[in-house]
Amino acid sequence: MSGSAVQQIGLMAAEAIFVGILLLAALRLRGWFGPSLVYIIFGGIFQLAALFAGGVYVQLTPWLVVSSGSVVLFPAAMFLVLYVYLISDAQDARKLIYGLAGANVLLMPLTFFVAWQLRSPVVVNPYHLEPQLFDHQWRIIVSSAVVLFLDTVLVCVLYELVSRFSRNVFVRVFVSLTATLWFDSVAFVTGSFGGHADFNTILVSQLIGKTGAAVIYSILLGVYLSVFGELEGVVVGDGRGLGSTLRSLTYRQRFEELQKLAERDPLTSVYNRGYFDDALQRHTEIARHAGRSLSVLMIDVDEFKRVNDALGHAEGDRVLQRIATVLGNCLRSSDCVCRYGGDEFAILLPQTGTTDALASAERIVAEVPRACAAAAAGARGTAITVTIGVATLPHDGSTAEELLATADRRLYEGKAAGRNRAVGEKGPRVTSRT
Repeated sequence: MSGSAVQQIGLMAAEAIFVGILLLAALRLRGWFGPSLVYIIFGGIFQLAALFAGGVYVQLTPWLVVSSGSVVLFPAAMFLVLYVYLISDAQDARKLIYGLAGANVLLMPLTFFVAWQLRSPVVVNPYHLEPQLFDHQWRIIVSSAVVLFLDTVLVCVLYELVSRFSRNVFVRVFVSLTATLWFDSVAFVTGSFGGHADFNTILVSQLIGKTGAAVIYSILLGVYLSVFGELEGVVVGDGRGLGSTLRSLTYRQRFEELQKLAERDPLTSVYNRGYFDDALQRHTEIARHAGRSLSVLMIDVDEFKRVNDALGHAEGDRVLQRIATVLGNCLRSSDCVCRYGGDEFAILLPQTGTTDALASAERIVAEVPRACAAAAAGARGTAITVTIGVATLPHDGSTAEELLATADRRLYEGKAAGRNRAVGEKGPRVTSRT
């Protein structure tokens, strides 16, 4: 093997390492930027993969010809899908799977427009791009769209299958990625280059190249999960039953839906006390390790027994439902709203300091009477107000128990001061009078 070939192998390995680290960094930053950054980066990578796979190859040996698009960039799709499957849930993994397949098909007509443009005598083409590169790409795009859909389902199922036999995360990731990429090689090369004179050379090259990519991506994901897995809440996997690839994900999705139902309060549809207790401990640990703020709001409906006595328990239930809706509307999607018990609610505000937490509490105090006044309760002269205690880590406690106790104490300070107010570290603050 020539020195130039060795250099190309090193460059492709560096590409795989860079792509893996880039995607993991973007995923790690999703708390600040959301998932958009991940998908924008991945969209660019995937388009480069399609372009390189269709027309850029490296001759390493007389029998080993690889494209960085096929052996470095395409495997990043499985890398990303497997991560989403582990870190999130089956529903998000299915969305990503369908999105990748759909984007492949929907973008295919664009290649014909580009090829048509390049043939025009008025187009300036200083880099001498050949129209044939885009004309012939349709077969690769169609093959990759079909195969990629199967790949992304298969890698999740294989991970669960390997989980039956190994508890080692690296082994699970490597075996599932490698097996999927071997399947991908056979299916993709058959669909894209079937009948080609160099079919066997292309297939062997794909198998070798993608195995190398699987090693690199598995090491990166294994190291990442060993460092951040606990904080990210990774689904370890327990070797769930496998019927078919789609049905396997459906079973997992149903399992997750049952879990979500068990975590919800049936009246208000917000999280219940059990979920809050667990989430408070988990978020406290994450905030302490990361050096971030975490705020807790304890909310009590003022004189709720009077509401039930005046309007009846059915209307009292509707009041609680309205308040739960108000809480959801006043907060971010990342905030966690729970029914703590009876007429009490509790809210977790990740990455929220004292000032912002108190501002959120005051917004809730002001909005609850307005929302309830527009309904039957307000119309019949029964004002609905809430009192809120606010506590923030690390200023008001270093543990979940201390944080909760401080918020609860401030809630009762607000009750004693006249209700209908939010209480933070500076004492009761009246937000509205009804």
